[in-house]
Amino acid sequence: MKFPLLKRKSLTEASQTFTFSRRTMVLGAIQGGFGAMLAARMAWISVAENEKYAMLSESNRVNLTLIPPRRGWIIDRNGRPLANNRTDFRVDLIPQRVVDAEGTIRHLAQLLSLESDEVERIREELDKSARFRPVQVSDKLTYEQYAAVSVRLPDLPGVAPSQAFRAIIRPDRRSGICSAMSDRLRRRITRNGVIRC
Repeated sequence: MKFPLLKRKSLTEASQTFTFSRRTMVLGAIQGGFGAMLAARMAWISVAENEKYAMLSESNRVNLTLIPPRRGWIIDRNGRPLANNRTDFRVDLIPQRVVDAEGTIRHLAQLLSLESDEVERIREELDKSARFRPVQVSDKLTYEQYAAVSVRLPDLPGVAPSQAFRAIIRPDRRSGICSAMSDRLRRRITRNGVIRC
């Protein structure tokens, strides 16, 4: 059996141009389809889901929080502290960021062992307060309670644990100085803030 010889097509400039233009059209159509899909998705996000992303961007703002400054130690002539700092842990609720108020309060009451009257006070203050003003849940927490709330922050939107410093004046070592600092006293202060007696 003999096979007929296949004639090779002659490659002309016209046939190459036709093949190239056909491939270009296919690739251009695919790229145009992807571009149209991206444009449609962008339009859907900006028009149909506008409220959702506006709320997310609003909650993603910088939150300015006032933190009280840390005060230096005041010591007597023997080096014993008269007044110093103590770390104070507290937890606040920011009403405009709370998603499920009842669930969040219930979870915090369980974590912080809050009594029922404290829970009622938090609910009342949350209802009455402005949306941007924090509502104090509890203060003078132990580090373990503060850490327990901090670890669960992703599950508790609107909860703001904070750490501040509170001045502690030792009742057994009160001084009788209750006036403005004189020039004579100002000269007796050393570089590290200790008053030379």
